[in-house]
Amino acid sequence: DDRDELLAAIAEHADRLSHIIGNLLGASRLQAGVLSVQLRATEILDVLPEILRRRDDRIALELPDDLPAVRADPGLLERVLENLVANADRHLPEGQQVTIAANRAGDQLAIAVIDHGPGVAAARFDRLFAPFQHFGDRTTSGVGPGLSIASGFTAAMDGTLTPSVTPGGGLTMTVRLEVADEPAADR
Repeated sequence: DDRDELLAAIAEHADRLSHIIGNLLGASRLQAGVLSVQLRATEILDVLPEILRRRDDRIALELPDDLPAVRADPGLLERVLENLVANADRHLPEGQQVTIAANRAGDQLAIAVIDHGPGVAAARFDRLFAPFQHFGDRTTSGVGPGLSIASGFTAAMDGTLTPSVTPGGGLTMTVRLEVADEPAADR
C-alpha cells in the first residue's frame, strides 16, 4: 500500500512538472515570436479528454449538443483550457467543481471556465495576465505563468480571453474564438 501511494504521488508530481515545463517552453516561444499555430476546425470535446482524466471528479461540463467547431489550434486550445482549469481548481474549496461551459454568440463561441473560489476583484483584472503574477493576499502552490500563457495562446489563435466575476463569487475566464466555417474533420 505504501509503495502504491508513493508511486501515485510520483506520477502526480511528474505530471505537474511536465505541465510547468510545457508552460515555460510555451512562454519562451511566445516571447521569441516562434510559436507555431495551425488553425483548423476543432471540436471542444476533442481537446478535453486529458483535462478530464486529470480532474474528472472536479469538473462539470455544460456543453450543448449542437456546439459548433471553432477555428483553433487543437494543441494550443487544450493548453489554454488546461491552464484555466488548473488555475481555477487550485483556488476552489474542497468539494466544489470547476465548470466548463460553452455557448455560441453570433460568429464566435464563448468557452467559460467558471469557479466559485475566492475570486479576484475586478480592479485587479488588468494584472491577471502578467507572467508569474501572484496576489499577496492568498497562498498558492502554482508558479504563475498559466494565465499569461493562456492569454498569449488565445491571442495567437485570433481569440480573446477575458476575466469576469462569477455571480455568487469566484472567477470566470472566457475564451472567445471564431466559429469554424466547416465542421471538424474526423480523426
